[in-house]
Amino acid sequence: MEYFIHLGIILAIYAILIVSAQLIIGHARLISLSQGAFFGAGAYFAALSLIRLNLPFVPSVLIAVTGNAVIGLLLALPSARLKGDFFVLTTLGFQFIVFQLTYNLTSLTGGPSGLGGIPSLDIYGLAKGSEPYFILIVSALTAALVFYFYRRLLSSAFGRNIRAMSGHEALYKTTGRSVIRLKSQLIALSAATTALASGLFAVYMNYLDPQAFNLDKSILILTGVMLGGLTRLRGALLGAIVITLLPELLRMAGLPAAQGAALRQIFFGLILTAMMFYAAFRRRKQLTSEDE
Repeated sequence: MEYFIHLGIILAIYAILIVSAQLIIGHARLISLSQGAFFGAGAYFAALSLIRLNLPFVPSVLIAVTGNAVIGLLLALPSARLKGDFFVLTTLGFQFIVFQLTYNLTSLTGGPSGLGGIPSLDIYGLAKGSEPYFILIVSALTAALVFYFYRRLLSSAFGRNIRAMSGHEALYKTTGRSVIRLKSQLIALSAATTALASGLFAVYMNYLDPQAFNLDKSILILTGVMLGGLTRLRGALLGAIVITLLPELLRMAGLPAAQGAALRQIFFGLILTAMMFYAAFRRRKQLTSEDE
């Protein structure tokens, strides 16, 4: 039973990460390779607030959300003006910077040894986080609230601005609105909601390893967005299900023990690649039918 609870918690965390990344990748039409960095920054903000400042979980997560929003704005200032490969390279550089900081600031983050001693989830004494059920409930509720928030946001006047910019950026500029300002807001908002997943991850694992927030994590989140659909909220959940359950299914495939880990990585990559091609084919077919 604990295994399925673990999968549920990880699924909820990935759902938050992917729906947050949709804001940049899907709506702003910017390929970001820095979502892993936002995930890691939020986790360390929350963990250090819990350990060093001895704050409860909720204020610690609020600090992580605020810290990530500020970092997102700082990244957006130079990068929101960029397009295509230039934006990708900027976010890639940001990913490497955050990783190196968490890996080398040993006095603050624990460096390559990681940061341990993170207290379990406890929300004002209502329940202790040592019970996996409680963490699962909080994670699922948080994911549901994030999805509801984005649903309401995208159906608001602000959301209509987002769709207008995403549909035709040049035409949007002629209305006198600032594309750079809107993209900066999307990057900051995406980073802020990513921190909610970061806080849950920190108190669930009770330990942070900088390797958990490297470039591979950013690519995995990007893959989840592409698989589920760039702008569909239900697609974010589908992407989270795929990248959470597929590795587990491969572990049950009975691969040889000696080469099992390497073979799982190969099959995982091949399956994801095939799914990406299928998603791209369906998207192209849909666009062709709309043109006709």
